[in-house]
Amino acid sequence: MMFGFAVLPLTFSVGMGIDYARAMKSQTKLNAVADAAALTAVSKTVMPLDDVSAAYYATQMFNIQAAAVLGPGQVKITN
Repeated sequence: MMFGFAVLPLTFSVGMGIDYARAMKSQTKLNAVADAAALTAVSKTVMPLDDVSAAYYATQMFNIQAAAVLGPGQVKITN
């Protein structure tokens, strides 16, 4: 009887732990993607361009790499 009462909370606890671990892994990957996009904006090939073009290249770099982490169409960048 004790096991029956303990199964439900334990199941939810394990499920929440797995979801949290997956979310943190995705967040770490997205932080790395954001860093790579920022480095793209200040690379030698993009530095001679104006700010709007640099931001465009960084945004495109982020969208391309973030699609591999989250799936296509799930990331939307706003100003």
